[in-house]
Amino acid sequence: MSEAGFTIHVDAKPLLDQVMETSLDAIKKYGQLMPRAATMAPDGAISVIMSDGEGSLEMIDNIFQGLQKLAKEGKCKATCVGYDIRLRQPNGAAIDAICIDIEHIEDRPLRMVVPYKRGWFGRTTFYEFVQHDPQPRVFNANG
Repeated sequence: MSEAGFTIHVDAKPLLDQVMETSLDAIKKYGQLMPRAATMAPDGAISVIMSDGEGSLEMIDNIFQGLQKLAKEGKCKATCVGYDIRLRQPNGAAIDAICIDIEHIEDRPLRMVVPYKRGWFGRTTFYEFVQHDPQPRVFNANG
């Protein structure tokens, strides 16, 4: 399935929609993004995981470790994780961005990075996303 210029597995599309929608809403409403994830079980059931703490690297790693465990146990076939990052722009300035990692057991992993800027009166500007091809963190992450 093609999503704005890149291809994702059809099973991953509803996970991407869920994580992207809630991530954009969180940035607009609260000005920050707590890490969140969605998984698809082998039977197609979707589960959503929302954290209630800051998006530290340790918390994000813990989410991925939990997803790896689910994958090894055969309890999920697709995952999508959203979290907040800081990007260094070519001019050296830093900008916030939503990072969304999408994985499927039968497909290559994808990463979407959506830069954004908070302005006056809580207005948020989202910029065009950038696609990356990351190393897997859930399926076959350790060989």
